[in-house]
Amino acid sequence: LVFSAGIGELIEEMLDAARLRFAGLHVVSNYMRYDVDGVGVAWNDELIHVFNKHVRHVADSAFLASMAGRRNALLMGDVVGDVH
Repeated sequence: LVFSAGIGELIEEMLDAARLRFAGLHVVSNYMRYDVDGVGVAWNDELIHVFNKHVRHVADSAFLASMAGRRNALLMGDVVGDVH
């Protein structure tokens, strides 16, 4: 799982460019809505930021179901708030 307060489309492009995107990898991030000309006009959902990363962002996703039965996780972050 990549759970980021960044821009989802950019994260996916970087993963693709580095050939690091594989089956089972889920990206939960901020995605944009685009107009007919491809111009970003709004964010799709509530913005994810360092102080509101929470399981509710993945509660209805395939990611949570794929984690059933796993006993361990590796958490990496760049601020103390990522632990919460």
